[in-house]
Amino acid sequence: MALSPLIKFAYNHGTEEVIRRGKKVHAIGFAELTDHDPLMHSAVFRVRDDVYHTFYRVYIQKYNDDHLLNVRCSCPYNLGDICRHEVAALFQLQDLIDRHVIGLKDQLYDQRHTVAKMKSIDLKTIRMLTSKDSFHDAEQFLRTNKASIIQAKNEQVKAELTLNGKQWSVILQKNEERNFDTSCGCAETDYPLCEHKTIVFIQLLQTYGPGFFDSIRDQDKEKAKLLGIYGYKLEDAWQDKFEFIYKEGKPFLRVLDPQVKRIEQTLQPKRTFQEHISPAPVSKEKSIKRLAVVLNLQHNQFPYFIVDAVKGEMNEETGIFTGTLEKLDITKHIDTDEIAGDDHALLPLIRKLQPSEVNKFINRNSPFASILDHITGREDEVITEDTRQLMIDYLLPRLQKLISEPGLHVFILPKGKQYVTKNLREIQTNTTGLYPQFELRKNKTKWEWRLFVKMNGAMVPLDENEIESPLIICINGEIRTWAKAEDAALAANYKENGSKQISQQQLAGFIENSTQRSSVK
Repeated sequence: MALSPLIKFAYNHGTEEVIRRGKKVHAIGFAELTDHDPLMHSAVFRVRDDVYHTFYRVYIQKYNDDHLLNVRCSCPYNLGDICRHEVAALFQLQDLIDRHVIGLKDQLYDQRHTVAKMKSIDLKTIRMLTSKDSFHDAEQFLRTNKASIIQAKNEQVKAELTLNGKQWSVILQKNEERNFDTSCGCAETDYPLCEHKTIVFIQLLQTYGPGFFDSIRDQDKEKAKLLGIYGYKLEDAWQDKFEFIYKEGKPFLRVLDPQVKRIEQTLQPKRTFQEHISPAPVSKEKSIKRLAVVLNLQHNQFPYFIVDAVKGEMNEETGIFTGTLEKLDITKHIDTDEIAGDDHALLPLIRKLQPSEVNKFINRNSPFASILDHITGREDEVITEDTRQLMIDYLLPRLQKLISEPGLHVFILPKGKQYVTKNLREIQTNTTGLYPQFELRKNKTKWEWRLFVKMNGAMVPLDENEIESPLIICINGEIRTWAKAEDAALAANYKENGSKQISQQQLAGFIENSTQRSSVK
């Protein structure tokens, strides 16, 4: 289950540094609500900067609708979509909603993932986050029964209990903000905590006290993560170079050796390739080094492609690559001095599209991913619908931005082909976003539903897409992306299930649910 739309908006639009500093501003209490309009769903925050004694105003509008959500700050920051003050205001607004200080009239909770904003097990907070009847029933249950604690380690508790003849599984765990992520399979939608979660929380409080989760904290895991930033492991001889200090029970790393530097995290380093063929005779004065993008279609798991970077010699007059193209290891530092033009600006865009970055986003937005198996991993694993939607939300705007880069050269490596220059096929890009078109054709007593796209004035069935991915449409050597994430999700669902046979009775409901944002032929 994904995070709330407010937090998801911050993670989608903010850089890692902006998010880190915004969370810091929020944590030290520098974001203050000054105005709130529940009818228009707008809020104004007064946010103090974390460096200077300066205050800015952050305006949040339509916070109840993730499609219309708009955030604006009075600060001069213009290096990204949102600033740290906006991130702090979004986190503070979400905190107020979670604590029911600001209410969303139509808010529904999905018990597969809800957040309980408390640093330790607090009975008053539990009572506030639970319905009156559920809290009373939980207390009555614990007078004669107990939940079975299946596992309690690493700040995570798994429990099972039988209530009204049905067995329920409950998971409680601390998150990075030191609050509680909770999960249950019941149908409670009005409150963040259901009766089953409340039973487990109260039982832990009565048996072990409010600080139980701190007592089962695995600090070795956190220490290993901190040391890993500098390329060390717990088993290494690091004692002369680092020391750990503790604040409120949390370990922090202090560097003692000034020669120790942070390392760039790499994941599955990519090998380079070189194909030895004789380049065309081009004079050195007219030949320059340029970057290009390769859509590697060897990936068997959604989105069915990986974005690679290659560089090679280009003839300035013809704009065509000559000779050998060299695949770059995008996870490492790349010297851009020999690359002409503004091609170096492509590198951060390509890095953001790497599988490791996608997994970071999914990890962030799926608190129980490790438990519910949402994270992408081996290619033989089935990707859940929630994870696929998260990948679309992350990849589509970044693909749109990459394709819109002026002078971009894109190649396709067809599936099953060896990664050599002669197998790379150059294609054209078009920045015009696609919208789905539908055809409903009556076949005896049922209707057949098919999905089309309109490219260069022609209606083309989605089945004729030259690449397997539903995120990128390639027809006649030209690629485009969808204009909206909803349309990309619809295309992904169509690819998964194909054309549908719809009865006359189902037709009206199907059109309303599936084509409300599209045109029907």
